[in-house]
This record gives sequence, C-alpha cells and structure tokens, in this order.
Amino acid sequence: MLRPRSALTLLSMLLVAAPLMAQSPWPRVPAFPAVCYTEGDSFPGRIEAAFEANLDAEGRQERINHELDDQLKAVDPAATQSHMMAYMQENPAGFKAYMAQMAQDPQLAQAATKAHRAKMQGFQKEFDALKANYAAALETTLHPVGVEMMKVLDAASGAPTAERAAAVARYNSTYKALCEKWIIRENFPAFLTRFKAYLVGTYLPSLDKRTAMTKTSFEMAGIDSAAYQDTEQFTAVSVYLDYARTAFGLRNRLPQGL
Repeated sequence: MLRPRSALTLLSMLLVAAPLMAQSPWPRVPAFPAVCYTEGDSFPGRIEAAFEANLDAEGRQERINHELDDQLKAVDPAATQSHMMAYMQENPAGFKAYMAQMAQDPQLAQAATKAHRAKMQGFQKEFDALKANYAAALETTLHPVGVEMMKVLDAASGAPTAERAAAVARYNSTYKALCEKWIIRENFPAFLTRFKAYLVGTYLPSLDKRTAMTKTSFEMAGIDSAAYQDTEQFTAVSVYLDYARTAFGLRNRLPQGL
C-alpha cells in the first residue's frame, strides 16, 4: 500500500510530466485561399486573427492548469490517501492501468520525445527546401519572362500596345501557372496536408495515455479534472499557422499591368 506522503509525491510528479489533451483548436485554422494574389484577399487578416485567438486560448488554459496544479500541491497527504483508496475501490481496472503506465521505463517516453523532435526538424528542413525550390523556379521560369516584358514596356522601345499587352499577359500567365502549382494545388498544400496529418493522426494521439494518467492523478486527489486541458494542440496549431502564413505570403500582391 502506498504511504500518504509517497502518494502525494507520485501525483505531483505525474502532473508535471504528463499533459492533457485539449479541445481541438483546429477549427480556428482558416481555409486556404485559391487565389494567387494577396491584394483583396482576406486570408492574411484571417490567419492573423487565428494566431491571436489561438494564443489567447493557450494563455487562458495555462492559467487554469497552474491553478489546478496549485490545488494539487495544497491537498493534505491524508486526504490524498483517502481519495486514492476510494478510487481504487470504485475503479480497480483504471487504477491497475494507471500503475502499469507508471511502471513503464521512462526511457520509452524520452525516446518518443526525441523521435518527435526529429520529425519536426525534418518537416522544417522540407519546408525550407520547398521555399528554396520555389524561389529557384521563379528565377529560372518567371524572371526571364519578366526581363523580356520590361524591355517591351520600356518607353524607348516604342513597342505597339498589342505587343506590350501580350508581354504583360505572358508574364501574368507564367506567374499564375507557377503559383497554382506550388502554392494553390500541389507543393505547399501537400506539405501542409502531411504536416497536419502527422500532428492530428500520430503525434497528438500518442499523448492519450499520458492524458488519461493525468486525469486519473487529479481524480485520485479529489480534484475535478474537467477544466484541465493540455496546451500541445495549441502549440501544434501555431506551428501549422506559421507554415501556412509563410507559404501564402509568397504570392504576388497584384497582377502586372501596363
């Protein structure tokens, strides 16, 4: 049987080590724009609003979590023991699962954390490569068209209006083809889809067991855990929003005019 002091220590250590899952903040993420120009597009404003709302929600949740942490630290050891015994009697299967999770080698959790960090670093390298490759595509495909357009538009060239209009149209159509491929349909959207799939489908669900343990730790101390939520999802959304903001910020402001 756990002594009162060791029970309280166990619960306090677990609260620090094991975060809870939050209600999903993903609905705050705005839909991707299907246009290649930033002028008149509401996406920049919507994504900044999403950033602010996400950070505000994260801050509120952190304050709630700290308050609950303070409650746990203030629980009398004898009361902790009493609540724990009551929990064991009412939910023996849950307590057994809790203790089995506690008995796991901490190196497993450390390895999982290390693997996640490596995965995130891999995504960052992939995103940086995408930006570099897009810049190279602009340089090799769009830049020569732009140089030729400027020659035609030069007042000294004396080019007729039809030729000038054709040069502008050629530049705009070349840019739009690149934008639609890289930013609207394929490269960057594919990256964002894979990144979100990893977060939502792999990383965040991997925290479920620790989530359950943390909730159990509160309940065994006689503390209502309903208000406790983890901030991991808020962090994940912030990273995703930053990638999306950067990708769509690569667009031109307006089409080239005469």
